[in-house]
Amino acid sequence: MKPETRINRTGVKPGTALTLSAPAAPTRPWRRRIARRSMAAAVALGLGSVCAQAAPMQHVPMQHVNVMTHASQGEVKLVKEGGAQLIRSPEGIFVNLQAERLQPNHVYTMWVVAINAPQNCSRQPCPAADVLQNSDHVESDLGYGDGAVADHDGKARFAAFQAVGTMPHSWFERGLTNMAGEIHLVIRDHGPLVPGREATMLGTFRDGCNAESVPDTLPGTARGNGKPGAYQCANVQAAIFTPIE
Repeated sequence: MKPETRINRTGVKPGTALTLSAPAAPTRPWRRRIARRSMAAAVALGLGSVCAQAAPMQHVPMQHVNVMTHASQGEVKLVKEGGAQLIRSPEGIFVNLQAERLQPNHVYTMWVVAINAPQNCSRQPCPAADVLQNSDHVESDLGYGDGAVADHDGKARFAAFQAVGTMPHSWFERGLTNMAGEIHLVIRDHGPLVPGREATMLGTFRDGCNAESVPDTLPGTARGNGKPGAYQCANVQAAIFTPIE
């Protein structure tokens, strides 16, 4: 007898990135959009694997890093059992992140931070102050990567392919232009999933968050990305990939 697979009342299986395993629902445009991004991510991973077997590793650089708690949460600590990978190619980047120690059944989004001129940062890794307040100088941008609901063990996996150029829900409209630049992945907690708001909570920066957790210091493109809510949202985990030569 197969073990029972539990699905919550929203129809989203906890712990699974929506982009990779959402139930088929062709009548819902937001799921079609997510499915297209999933296909691109899967193709990128497959091409990366093929190229890695057929050519020297330097042609498809792959980086593995630890997942850490986000600096906004105080002392930065290692998230045990978490991990993240990045594959770079001339067409774009593929990222994969396994998060642990999350709040069970909470909604999380992953944001891709592209720092195209990391040599201009005040230090390495590039600090948030440079990314957000000195974006023109470091040529940074942020865009949506993926969304997931943490399972009952507080685990979730995120994956995305970001092509060269425009980033989804871009903050600074600069995009990804330097494949060798510095890349950050940021995991944001949106609180418990609210029925009827699955698409926006899993696919925007603001949705479900109260005003205090989306301060005026953030660009309007971030503050207006989703509907307000009551939860004190927070950036809780991060993975940082240093530039390559």
